[in-house]
Amino acid sequence: MSSDTKPEDKQTEQAGVSPVSSLNILLAGRLAVISFFMGLVVFFQFRHGALAKSLPALLPVASAYLLSIIYATAARFIKNIPRFIYVQLIIDIILITGTLYFTGGADSPFTFLYIFVIIGAAILISKPATYVMASTASALYAGMVNLEFFQLIQPYHIFPPAYKEVNAGYLFLTAVMNISFFYLVAWLSGYLTGLYRKTDLQLIKKSQDFTELEAFNKNVLTYMGSGFLAADLDGTILRHNPAAERILGLESKEIDRANISKALCLPSIARVFTEDPDELGELTRQYDWTFTKKDGNEASLNMTISRLAINGETKALIAVFQDLTNLKQMERQVANAERLAAIGRVAAGIAHEIRNPLASLSGSIQMLSADMDHLLDQSGKRLINIITREADRLNRIITQFLVYASPPQPKPSLVDLSLVLNETVTLFRADPRGKDRLEIETHIEPALMVNVDQEQVRQVIWNLLVNALEAMEEKGKITLTALTEQYQGKTHPALGALSQDCPLCVRISIKDNGVGISPENLERIFEPFFSTKMGGTGFGLPTAHKIIESHKGKIKVASHPGRGTTFTIWLPGAKTAATVA
Repeated sequence: MSSDTKPEDKQTEQAGVSPVSSLNILLAGRLAVISFFMGLVVFFQFRHGALAKSLPALLPVASAYLLSIIYATAARFIKNIPRFIYVQLIIDIILITGTLYFTGGADSPFTFLYIFVIIGAAILISKPATYVMASTASALYAGMVNLEFFQLIQPYHIFPPAYKEVNAGYLFLTAVMNISFFYLVAWLSGYLTGLYRKTDLQLIKKSQDFTELEAFNKNVLTYMGSGFLAADLDGTILRHNPAAERILGLESKEIDRANISKALCLPSIARVFTEDPDELGELTRQYDWTFTKKDGNEASLNMTISRLAINGETKALIAVFQDLTNLKQMERQVANAERLAAIGRVAAGIAHEIRNPLASLSGSIQMLSADMDHLLDQSGKRLINIITREADRLNRIITQFLVYASPPQPKPSLVDLSLVLNETVTLFRADPRGKDRLEIETHIEPALMVNVDQEQVRQVIWNLLVNALEAMEEKGKITLTALTEQYQGKTHPALGALSQDCPLCVRISIKDNGVGISPENLERIFEPFFSTKMGGTGFGLPTAHKIIESHKGKIKVASHPGRGTTFTIWLPGAKTAATVA
């Protein structure tokens, strides 16, 4: 609506009718009334054979038709439509007064036509306008009656007069009653219209509130992360949200109108519906259970049941549930990490206590061997060598364990990882263990800028290359790939929060075509002391895992027995190589 809206516009709109609609109603109503009036007059005069006598009475009717055409044509150019309606109603009162003059004056049976204008003002304009129209009609009607009484005008009678002589008392009483009726109709129509407007505004407000509430509820249910089910007192599901479908792994048709205990595969919930729901009161029921989805995966769910009461009477039950699978897994991981940390602290202390006497023992054996070398036979010398070798091996295991239990804190700096990788591969190609039977293929993107401890990352890459070499029985191939990956606006399935916190990552993958890792061993390769290699200590991969995590990165492994293994590392990357400069 434009800024120059008049009060009349607002009042008309408050009545629930727009100004344009009001104008159309007025035009249609006027045409209907005058057509009815013209038809009534023509029918009466035709029946009594005096049709020509009624022609003067049709003059106001013809004027009303002509004015209606003019109004309809001018309406498209009028900006203040309520005021335009106001003027039309005044003109209608004048035309009605003319109609009364041509149909008998004070004796005319069409005095009631004023009422239509008064009621129309109440409906189409405002309550004060009804009194203006009633006053205008009263003034014109009283003026016509007075002019007729004093014989200043002579009304035209198309109907036979009811009385041949004019009685002043009767004329006065008729005028007073008609005028009083005009004001009575003005008050009554104004009151009823005001009541209608007030009720209409309340209905509009309620409708708006209901629409907003419905939109709010719909958005809350649609976008809430928890599953939602509403069931009647028989346990039939009446409504659910998309999260319920996602958590349960079911389609909408499998949930709607289904029994809640069957849909959730939770028979114990059926007891809630066999009890009196009102006994729930303000309390809720909690359920924890394991739900098996159609794809065979299990989910740990937690659900809260509460009642939906209207005016104190329970109408339905509401179930809100969450998928706690990841949370339970994290709790297990945290508990396992705490257990391992506690064991590690104890083991580290024991290792320190063992290491010192072991060093003394090893040194003593070497001294005895040197002093008694001429007294020992071959068997004795072999035993001394075994003791020395095993002491060294035990010392190496303890050293690796202490490195794993208490790794040195990384000292990150901005380095070009592509240079580190190329140097490490060059050194590894020269390793005698794989020089004649190993092919190494590299795809390393230049200028891979990362903030890492260069020596620790080099150690991780070397350990993974050695593992790949040892996984090959004869000749084999290792493929090392390093490149940047962008995760802006999306989440990597393997990285989770890392791809959100670090939209730019460097991905390093080391792939071999060796014997692979069996599925039962794949989950344990990052556990300390676990090794499938002869003489392995089981600390290489766990140490690598710890180093990568200390750099806020991720390391994942994928393996297919008989086809090889791929280790993939993600490290947070610097934005550009220009950062170095």
